[in-house]
Amino acid sequence: MHFEIVPITEDGRLSAKDVVGNKKALASFQDKFNEYVNERGYELEQGTSRELTNRQHDQVNSYKQKTEYHKKEYERRYKIQPI
Repeated sequence: MHFEIVPITEDGRLSAKDVVGNKKALASFQDKFNEYVNERGYELEQGTSRELTNRQHDQVNSYKQKTEYHKKEYERRYKIQPI
């Protein structure tokens, strides 16, 4: 399950800092949300924090290079269909 939140303040401004706070506050919100939902009978699994796994975020182009995205996409789009 994936949620997107648009952080609009009460006076109509777009401000993640004012609505969510910092990274620590966001992580706390995610923990509380997971607990809240699971207490109501759902079985959501929360992902493991990047701080615990020491994983780094890949930039989009770097990820696409590693997965040969462009080559696969070209082959998919321009594959010659048999007659």
